[in-house]
Amino acid sequence: MIEGIFGRDFTLIERALDLRMTRQQMLASDMANIDTPGFRALDLDFRESLARVMQAEDAQSDEQVLPGLPLPPSSEPAAKADLKVVGVDGLLIGPDSNTANLELLMGRLQENSTLYEVATQMMGAKLRNLRETIEGVSR
Repeated sequence: MIEGIFGRDFTLIERALDLRMTRQQMLASDMANIDTPGFRALDLDFRESLARVMQAEDAQSDEQVLPGLPLPPSSEPAAKADLKVVGVDGLLIGPDSNTANLELLMGRLQENSTLYEVATQMMGAKLRNLRETIEGVSR
């Protein structure tokens, strides 16, 4: 129903928020393991992962025979799509063979947090437009 109002934008923003949260968890794990010997820092390739999730979303909507019926929880697009997890390039391996770098991780955490905030503002703008439209019709 909501996609009928907003089109693909609403779903795209929703999935982007999900992936930003997943990336934040991965970066927090990297941070937590900064002193773990042999630890290899990982990150989420956001663009590739979002493309995969949206492809799974499109395939799922093509499979849905009766529009308007809720999908079972196991059909979540993010669960079907393979997220692209990558090793963090350009990191020096320390004496304990750990690739986690505090400064780089802090920068990635800040970038991800800022982009999450941008996505929430976009979602808020969509919902404000919907509210204004409903209020305009009800007058």
